[in-house]
Amino acid sequence: MEYHEEDMAGMHYRQFCTPDFASSRDYERFWQDLRAGKSFQDKIQRMTRSGKLVRLEATYMPVLDDAGNVHAVLKAATDITRREDEMTKLSDSVQNMSEDLLKRAEDGMTKSREITENSQQVVTEANNNLAILESLEQQREAWKKGQSSSGIFYKKAADQYPCFFICEK
Repeated sequence: MEYHEEDMAGMHYRQFCTPDFASSRDYERFWQDLRAGKSFQDKIQRMTRSGKLVRLEATYMPVLDDAGNVHAVLKAATDITRREDEMTKLSDSVQNMSEDLLKRAEDGMTKSREITENSQQVVTEANNNLAILESLEQQREAWKKGQSSSGIFYKKAADQYPCFFICEK
């Protein structure tokens, strides 16, 4: 806390607290409970002599006199600032990874939808091409049987490339 024992003599407890806590109802309730003999244990924030924020895991225990009145308050605390800072960094890192994974998943879903739409379009076009080929085949057969005086038919040319011919009988 950056104080020497002799520096703290006569200091008011508020001087170790953050300004927000020192002026809050929680601060008043904290002292009311201690004066009533109730112990307190929690993670707390306090200020060092230079104004740096320190996090403590603290236990406050009222000391009672023979009549059962609070005579003093004993405080035992451990500085957990470094541990809490590391936990905050770790939590932030996990949060960032989570957000990155969510974005990647959303991008993957978008790409998957695009692929599905493109696949559906290819299937539709393939079905249309099959229908055209069936129609052409029917026309060629009708023309071969003499049922049609004109038509379009498909024939493999000598060079093995497919060709479509429009013929008149």
